[in-house]
Amino acid sequence: MVALSATLARYTGRVSQACVFLHRAGHPPVRSQPGERDHGTFVLVFVVGAIFSKSVAATGPAAGLGAYLVGSLVWGIGLSLGGTTGYAINPARDLGPRIAHAILPVAGKASSDWSYAPIPVFGPLVGGALAGVALRVLGVQ
Repeated sequence: MVALSATLARYTGRVSQACVFLHRAGHPPVRSQPGERDHGTFVLVFVVGAIFSKSVAATGPAAGLGAYLVGSLVWGIGLSLGGTTGYAINPARDLGPRIAHAILPVAGKASSDWSYAPIPVFGPLVGGALAGVALRVLGVQ
């Protein structure tokens, strides 16, 4: 992603425009994305809850294994949903650059598209909350 941003900046001469919202080029219709964001965060929270559950192993995963499993999980979510939402399990990934784009004085910049901004924030919040409820209902401690 960084190499692509640098290449675009070199050819266009506009570093700030090439680096902001690069992940939005050709996103699917807005109505399909909240569900994808919910699903990705649901899977992340639910599986991480299961990995570190005392119901699965009394002492939790072996030293260092939990971090490896969570990293593999994030990688898998990115491979499965990253093409449509770009690792949308982290709201800051979209909101931070959007705020910077709105504040920074970039010559000839386009709109920050604030009508889209709630989707990357509330989608993961709903998915995480649903995963927490599912963990409680299933009795995963």
